[in-house]
Amino acid sequence: MKRFAYEIRCLVIGFALFLPAGAATLSAAEVAAPQGAVILSIAGKINNWNRGAFDDVLDGYHKHHRFNFDRAMTFDRAMLKALPQAQATAHPPITKKPTLFEGPRFTSILNAAGVDGAKSIALIALDGYTVELTPEDLDKQNLILAMSADGKPLGIGQHGLLWLVHTPAEGVKPSDEEFTKWGWAIFFIEVR
Repeated sequence: MKRFAYEIRCLVIGFALFLPAGAATLSAAEVAAPQGAVILSIAGKINNWNRGAFDDVLDGYHKHHRFNFDRAMTFDRAMLKALPQAQATAHPPITKKPTLFEGPRFTSILNAAGVDGAKSIALIALDGYTVELTPEDLDKQNLILAMSADGKPLGIGQHGLLWLVHTPAEGVKPSDEEFTKWGWAIFFIEVR
């Protein structure tokens, strides 16, 4: 029964990804909650959600960073892996060699949450570091929310669990300024 519920959840999320812009979005009753541990929450201007309001007791990191929300779309690892995946080889300044990053396309995550017409998107790391993205950033860059590097899952000590990777041209190292937008240990996304 759990496997069937998981397959239905993946089907619903997958269907949401193919809705044309401006199409009717899924309601809360149609989006299943994660079965595993939540590793990412999206709140703000979203049309799809699978959990209710901020809980002052249970949402410790959200409270610590002073985030409050009426509803959120939450993802466990299996839900993120069910989204369209991408990979890119990049050489960020902190790695000794080019690294193969893999994870869901960032736009697929936004589509699953029903994000439409955002003015800005803030990705917040466990330590509070915030990466601000504009719609132009989304249009001109292929962004991945990496869950693995060189085939190994990213742990919190290895810039995970989720690392926003900008996919540069092959062989091009990002500048120090560009690298400031490579947020790691991402746990929360606020859509404005």
